[in-house]
This record gives sequence, structure tokens and C-alpha cells, in this order.
Amino acid sequence: MKKLLLIILSLAACTEDPQMLVSHDAGVINYPDAEVTDADTPPDASTIEPDAGVPARTFLTKRMFGEGPVNNLVFDPSFDLASNTWYAFSADFAEYLPLQKHLRHSTPTREAAVRVLKNSNRGGILYGNAGSEAGPLAVSVWVGRDVADVELLGDIGATIVAIGLDGPEVAFDLSADESSTMERDGIVWMRLNGMVTDALGTLAFLVADREREPFWVSAPSVLPLPERGGLSLSGRSLTEVESLGIRRVEIEKRRQADPRRRTFRPRSL
Repeated sequence: MKKLLLIILSLAACTEDPQMLVSHDAGVINYPDAEVTDADTPPDASTIEPDAGVPARTFLTKRMFGEGPVNNLVFDPSFDLASNTWYAFSADFAEYLPLQKHLRHSTPTREAAVRVLKNSNRGGILYGNAGSEAGPLAVSVWVGRDVADVELLGDIGATIVAIGLDGPEVAFDLSADESSTMERDGIVWMRLNGMVTDALGTLAFLVADREREPFWVSAPSVLPLPERGGLSLSGRSLTEVESLGIRRVEIEKRRQADPRRRTFRPRSL
């Protein structure tokens, strides 16, 4: 009897609709396969129309340091204030003056510029250094005033101090090239230049005025010349203030270089 029951159950299973045995997921709907395309096949370039509103890309040559010369003997002509290469003092060297570095594409040579601010009406001096080589040296710097102070532009002077052939230090005052005057982005610029001969040792580069208003300085350069040409600047003796000021700057630089001095805190000299 048990064997007969098993045979009946087997026959019933064979006659059942096989679709009834399939489990369906109510959350999934099957769709026919979409048309398969080859995504790796690039489109035919001849069928692509160029966009007339977008100009083609071009490569331009841009110098890293603007239009400044690569053989410049000035120490840090780009005014890296963190290197403590440039200093600003009042005209009597009694106190430090704040410096502001600006990266302005509108400067005459597209190089960095510094703005010398004032704490009083005693004027200011920007002090830097440059190397020297045998033979004549072409020296130049761009100085500027805000448009509102343009009448004071001619009061800015620049001086190179070198060790003379006879030993004492000699000062060379640069000449103003008034034909170079230009206004750019609210600043009026003028170039000071000249040629120095027989300069020895490390040069001191001074840019100074005696006004209360701030002034701008950009692109200081000292370039060796292949041969003599043009009018050389006449040397003069240093004033007492210049001599004392340079000594104080050199003392301050040695003090900052002392490894026991961890931080730099501007103070009155």
C-alpha cells in the first residue's frame, strides 16, 4: 500500500506545470536586453563639428622671474622677505620700517615690488646687497610713488656703496632717467641707473627718500658689462649717517645669523 502511494505522488509531480515551481522576486522586473554598443570605439572625427566659440589652446613662453636678467648680481632681487636679505630703516637708521611685498604684473619689468612704509616723517632707506665683478657694472632700479604722491617721485634716490681701490668705501649715486617715467595700475615709476667701475667686495644697495609718504622699489640689478662704455658715475665719500647706518646693518645681520637667536623681532637699533 505504501509503495502504491509513492507511485501516485510521483506521477502527480510530473504532470504539474513547471512554471509553478519557479520562484519570482516581486521587486525585480525583467526587461529584454538593450542594444549593445562598443563604448571603446571612438566616433568618426569627420562627423564631429568643431565649436567655433572656443579658441584653440596655444603655448606661451613665460619667464619665471619676469623680464629680469639672469646674470643679476643683486642678492635676492625678487624680495624674499623671509630670507632677511632686505631691510628698511628710518632715514636716521633709528628704527625699522615695515615692508610689503607685492607680486604685480603691472610693474615695468613684471617683477616683484616692495612698498616701504613710514612710521614718521623722517624718511626711509631700503638696504640690500649685491656681488661685484672685475670691470664695469651697470646698476639700475625702478622706484615709484602712488599717483597721489607723484610730485615726490623725484625725491627718491639710489646709491651703491663699494670698497674703493684705495681702501675706503665709496658711494655712487644713480641718475634719474626721466624719459622712463610711466604710470601703471595707480603707481608712477621711474628708472634710476648708472655705471660703476672698479667696485670691490660686497656692494650695499641703498634706495632712500626723506618724505613721510611710502615709496615703491622694483627690479634692482647689478650687471657685469663686457667692456667699458658710457659715462661712469663719480664716486663720493660716505656721509656720516650712511657710514653709521651700514655698520649697524652689518651688526644686525651678524646678530640674526647667530644660531642662539631663534626668532627675529624687529626693534629699535
